[in-house]
Amino acid sequence: MGDNASEDIRQIVIYELNAHPKWPSMSLAKHIISEYKLAGVTTAENIRARIRFLRGNRKTYKPRIKDFIRPDGKRTDRWASLPEGFREIDWTPLKINAKTTLVLSDIHFPNHDKTALVAAMRHGKKERADCILLNGDILDCNAATSAVLS
Repeated sequence: MGDNASEDIRQIVIYELNAHPKWPSMSLAKHIISEYKLAGVTTAENIRARIRFLRGNRKTYKPRIKDFIRPDGKRTDRWASLPEGFREIDWTPLKINAKTTLVLSDIHFPNHDKTALVAAMRHGKKERADCILLNGDILDCNAATSAVLS
């Protein structure tokens, strides 16, 4: 990569750092690669290194551009923008009065693995489970998702 291309990429990184100062370094690097179609020209890791260099996140370097120093000098809090829940949740522990509990997770019905589910249920019956705990991802709501199913 020539000096002009390297300087162009530096200017892109500076522009995007100004536009998105709170983004984590790798998220910003991937955005830059995608937005400016730089795949094949450089890697997200190289862009991330430039971002970290400019922010002064590398131990051996001082920040190159003071505007990019995060206020606390630490990583971006990636959960800061997470919205509050709609309601308060009662986090009182639930006491299960059972001798043997069969725990089932990630069933993803109706895209479940019937063989695995039947095997788990038979195991629960054999062990005389008197409680079944469904531990999340019970349903797979295809109609409500934009994910590509293979």
